Amino acid sequence: MNIIHRIINNVYRIAVEIFSTAIFALLILLSVVSTCYIASDSDEVTFFCRNNFLINFLFLLCILTVIVLYKRLFKNLLEAFLKDDVKFNRARFILLGIIFCLSIIWVIVSQVVPGSDQLDVMSCAYKLRYEEYNMLESGGYLDTWRNQLGLTMIEYYFGKVFGDYNIIGFQLFNCIGILLFYKKVEDILELLGFERMVQILTLFCGIIFIPFIMYTAFVYGNIWSIALAIAAFDSELRFLQNHKWSQMILSAVLIGVAYQVKNNVLIILLAMMTYALVVSMKDKDSFFRGVVYVIACCIVFFMISKLPNYVLEKKTGYILNQGVSPWAFVAMGLQDDGAGPGWYNGYNHDTYYENNCITKLQERQAKEEIDERVNFFIEDNHYAFEFFSKKIASMWTEPTYQAFWIGQIRNHRVNYPAWLDDFMSVGSYTRVASLLGNFQLFLFFGCLIWLLLEPKETFVKNSFFILCIVGGFLFHLFWEAKSQYSITYVVLMIPMALQGFAHLTKWLQEKKIREINMLVLLWGLVIIVSYGGIYKYDQNRCLTADNDIYAEYVKNFKMPYTNESVLDINIMKIERNDYKGQSVYYLRLLEENGVIY
Repeated sequence: MNIIHRIINNVYRIAVEIFSTAIFALLILLSVVSTCYIASDSDEVTFFCRNNFLINFLFLLCILTVIVLYKRLFKNLLEAFLKDDVKFNRARFILLGIIFCLSIIWVIVSQVVPGSDQLDVMSCAYKLRYEEYNMLESGGYLDTWRNQLGLTMIEYYFGKVFGDYNIIGFQLFNCIGILLFYKKVEDILELLGFERMVQILTLFCGIIFIPFIMYTAFVYGNIWSIALAIAAFDSELRFLQNHKWSQMILSAVLIGVAYQVKNNVLIILLAMMTYALVVSMKDKDSFFRGVVYVIACCIVFFMISKLPNYVLEKKTGYILNQGVSPWAFVAMGLQDDGAGPGWYNGYNHDTYYENNCITKLQERQAKEEIDERVNFFIEDNHYAFEFFSKKIASMWTEPTYQAFWIGQIRNHRVNYPAWLDDFMSVGSYTRVASLLGNFQLFLFFGCLIWLLLEPKETFVKNSFFILCIVGGFLFHLFWEAKSQYSITYVVLMIPMALQGFAHLTKWLQEKKIREINMLVLLWGLVIIVSYGGIYKYDQNRCLTADNDIYAEYVKNFKMPYTNESVLDINIMKIERNDYKGQSVYYLRLLEENGVIY
């Protein structure tokens, strides 16, 4: 068993190193070359702009300077402070409290009104309560988008307790979700034996990374899906370490519910099962527990995934179709006529209707489209290189991950104060995105350092977050693209990047060259040199082509009027009553003059 354990550990470690090194080396290069900005309107267009290499270099130099100063001046003092359990727990409590308070403040001051899928899901939950089932008919919203069924049922029961269309209620509930996420990340770091300084700095970065806090205003499943998934992994770790079967069941239930909130949690489920099998290979008893855990996850996951459909069919009597085929999302993810390469263009929706809402027919058409696109990529290498470069950049190097965009295009229930109006403007968004671009580079660089310096003995045990990031990156390489899909993986980079810099601090002190992972170092250099050489040879500069266009856009763009406060609603009511009064007056005038209308 020990030989098999070593072989599987090494295969797993090398595979993760190869994929993750390629990903982070590429992301570092892309973020140094360019920054992506999202148009502050409903068009959702991505602008590819040149980054300032000097600023990037100075930023990384500052990071290294801080590390050296920390090592020489503060390391022993801070470590002594954090060894005290009371002080450490107090620091955690304060930082978690700040994150929670900032989230609540953002919800209260922004009061963003949901639209698009957010509003459609809320409307479906409302209709279910009042037995209006048009969204279940062929071509209806839930018939088309079966992936929204779980969230609809959750909002249906949420509405039973807190009322329908309770936007603020859901947003405040998101604040609890973000608190749970960071709390469980901290618990996981403690279980894995990460340095306490890394744990504290993870929470501090949670305060700095405001886009994730801004997502509390997004009435959707982004926050709660990742929060429940990370809570599920926390329970998995406890089961694998303490062998408590209750933790196994809890983990399986949590990941099943997380999938109902947002279906892309399937990536994290696969990572959890892979992790359980690999780390449990050390002996027969551990392996047995790992296999039982995977089986339990599959069974519970299957049961929970069928539950919303079962409840809905019992309640309404409707038998739903299979909905839009997943292959249609892949086909759309390989197209170039949306807001950006691989971004939404309506293909999955339109082809479902074109095929009379028959999933099998749509699937056949989507597979034909995929074959055509793949053949086109093979025939035109230049186009393929540009397409995937822009798709990856648009998802991973837009530093706010559409957190601003979500608030800019939606109405809000309060008249914004001047400071918030300015903060949400296109100019402010551009400045904040530029600053967060440095934080983004910090994360990519730190994760690559972790891969370079993480000891082989602990690599597998500590690699779960990296495994999730690899899965998310590869999945969205072919699936529909949006930068908002990336944020759930970016927040998982925070502790890994910080642990990477902690390793760097230790390495600078000991300077043991043999501790550097040469596979990661050489493979990372190959990726950077190869991609950089191809990009320079290509000479199209696709990642920096929009500098002047975006500068002109920022200069001329006027933010739309999005107030929908009580004042605005009252004005609309007055105008409606005025129009009604005028209509009555004109009808009477027509009748008095013998004109029949």
